[in-house]
Amino acid sequence: MSEKDQLIEELNVRVAQLEDENHQLQLMLQKIIKKYKKLKDKKTETHQVSEPQPPDPKKHTKSNQPIPLLKKSSDSSPLETSASSVSIPPGDITGALLQNIEYDSLSFVQSILASITVNYYFEASGNYLIHEAVKAGAIKILHFICAKGADMNSKSQAGESPLTLGAEENKHDAMCIILQHGREKIDLEYHNNAGMNALQIAVKNGNKEIVSLLVAHGANVNSTNVLGDSLIKMAQRNGHQEIVLLLVNAGASLR
Repeated sequence: MSEKDQLIEELNVRVAQLEDENHQLQLMLQKIIKKYKKLKDKKTETHQVSEPQPPDPKKHTKSNQPIPLLKKSSDSSPLETSASSVSIPPGDITGALLQNIEYDSLSFVQSILASITVNYYFEASGNYLIHEAVKAGAIKILHFICAKGADMNSKSQAGESPLTLGAEENKHDAMCIILQHGREKIDLEYHNNAGMNALQIAVKNGNKEIVSLLVAHGANVNSTNVLGDSLIKMAQRNGHQEIVLLLVNAGASLR
C-alpha cells in the first residue's frame, strides 16, 4: 500500500470516528433535553393538582342535575359531553378540557368555545390547545379547531410546533389534519429546541409513513441537522433503508 493510500485510509477511519462521536453527542443532547423537560413538568405539578378531578355536582352545578363523569365506554369509544348536560366552573375548565381532549369529545370543546379561544394556552404543560389535541391524537377536535383558525405554527413552552410534536409522538393522522388545513401556511422547516425539523425527527424515528407524508407536502429532502448530517446519512446510520430509498426517489442528494 502506498503512503498516499495509507493516509486516505487513516482519514476515512478518523471521519468514521468523528461521525460516531457526533451521533453520540446528539443522542446525549436529546436525553438531556428530555430530562430537563421532565424535571420542569414535575416542578410545575407540585403547584397544581396532580390529576384533574371531575367537578363536584353538589358544589358547582347551576341546577340539581348531576354532572356525568368522563370515562371510557365499554367499547372504548370516546364519550362526548354536551353543553346542556354540563356546568363547568371557570376554575375547572382546564381539567375538564384536558379530559375531553383525551377522549376526542368534540361536542364539549364546541360548547365552551364561547368561553375560551381556539388558541387556549395550558399553563401547566406549556402547550396550546392544538398541541394537546395532537398529543392525544384527537382527530375530530383537531379538525374542528384548525377549521376555526387555530395557529398551526404555534410554539409550545418546550419549543415544539404542532408538526414537530406530531413527528415526535408518531401521530401520522394528526399531522395529516394539520397539513390538510395548513397547506402553504405551515412552516415545514421550523426547528425545535433540539435543532430538528419534523422531517428530520421522522427520519430519526424511522417512521416511513410520516416521512412520506412530509415529503409529499414539500418538505426539504436535502435539509441537514445541527451536526451537518443529511437525512440520508441519518437514515443509513439508524438502519432505515426503506427511508433511504424513499428520500433518494424524492430527489435527495447522495453527497
